[in-house]
Amino acid sequence: MVKLLTGALLVASASAQVQSRGNPSFGMTANQKSWTTNPSAMLPALNSTKIMAWREKMGHGTKIGGFAVPQEVSVNAAKDGAWVDGVWRYTFKASDTMTKGMYVSFDEFYLPEGATLFAYTSSGQKAGAFTSKNNKQNGQFMIRPLQGKDVTVEYNANGATEAPKLSIDRIGSAYAHFPGFKSDDVEAKGPSGWCNVNSACSDADDWRDEIKAGAILMGSFGGGYCSGSMINNEDGKQYFLTAYHCRPGSNDVVGFNYAEESCDGNSNNIDPDTAQGLTTIASSSASDFHLMEVQESIPSSYDVYLAGWNAEEVDSWTDVTGIHHPSADRQKFSQHYGDVTRSGYITSAGVSHWYVPSWELGTTEGGSSGSPLYNADKQIIGQLHGGYASCTYNYDDYYGSTAVSYNTGLGAALAPSGAMEMSGTAL
Repeated sequence: MVKLLTGALLVASASAQVQSRGNPSFGMTANQKSWTTNPSAMLPALNSTKIMAWREKMGHGTKIGGFAVPQEVSVNAAKDGAWVDGVWRYTFKASDTMTKGMYVSFDEFYLPEGATLFAYTSSGQKAGAFTSKNNKQNGQFMIRPLQGKDVTVEYNANGATEAPKLSIDRIGSAYAHFPGFKSDDVEAKGPSGWCNVNSACSDADDWRDEIKAGAILMGSFGGGYCSGSMINNEDGKQYFLTAYHCRPGSNDVVGFNYAEESCDGNSNNIDPDTAQGLTTIASSSASDFHLMEVQESIPSSYDVYLAGWNAEEVDSWTDVTGIHHPSADRQKFSQHYGDVTRSGYITSAGVSHWYVPSWELGTTEGGSSGSPLYNADKQIIGQLHGGYASCTYNYDDYYGSTAVSYNTGLGAALAPSGAMEMSGTAL
């Protein structure tokens, strides 16, 4: 969320981005394991000046959750790298001590049927196999961040005679902790503030379905993260609601089930389940909403829920709940006991937002942006835009109103029939 005076995406490391079984060449033939040279590129070094310049350019100076600097590259399987026995690979390496991990972004991506693609690090962390099932209509793809100072991209034809289309335009150099990254210098309880409450706590027992709707979003271009929620609709689409200021894009990744299993859990070994590729359906800066459709088919094993919502024009709601990922941490649960009222954003006039005067349980932080605000009937009534709340000053947050968003595209997408509210359901 945008935090004045001082949020935005997501994702995974060793967990399953939607993928198939398989192993890269280090588990295959002797010829493939005996490459004498591995084509590679050394990325420009990160430093504090470059990181701060990037954060300011993308608006991260206000505590939007940033984690990576996108480094522009130009690597194409048709002309770069090397092929051995139908296998192509290329390695990217960090030239500094600040890089904690890397993600890979393709501006051209097409895999023929039967072929597989992987990304892996020298420490053995792997993403893939990706297959033709991961092909998108827009011809783009992104591989979630992998921890380490190198990443190898490898294509295996597996007998396919049709040529792939693989063009890598960006490598994101991660400078901050991110879901799935293991780090001795991150407190066991996670990077968010001490007052945050795990969604596994008993306070959230009545919200288990809505917790399964919550997700964390990672931006492929901006190197930032936000929160958001899957949301129900009359067409049964995989719709994801987040904030307009998060700048979500078509190549982003959404992560589910990034949560502790116990109230006092302090695991440093949890990864989200992820899906990649988003298409914008509707958005508006007035109420700071952005509705997108997840392109990859979300597996039933993820057990995802589509949250209910309410767009009725009312003056206030009593007792509200937030479910979010502050500071890209494991999922948290917040509650305000009392009324929230219609408001403009911060000092702006109008009724485009809901004003939450305080949090009696938990709080919000940078990275909570886009997360849902629920009424007592477990219906989304808004998504987090910004405010002042933190563990040290737990007051004054502003959520874009679903009622206002309804009239600027959200209603037509969620309820072509004109319905003003909808209950939640399993995906």
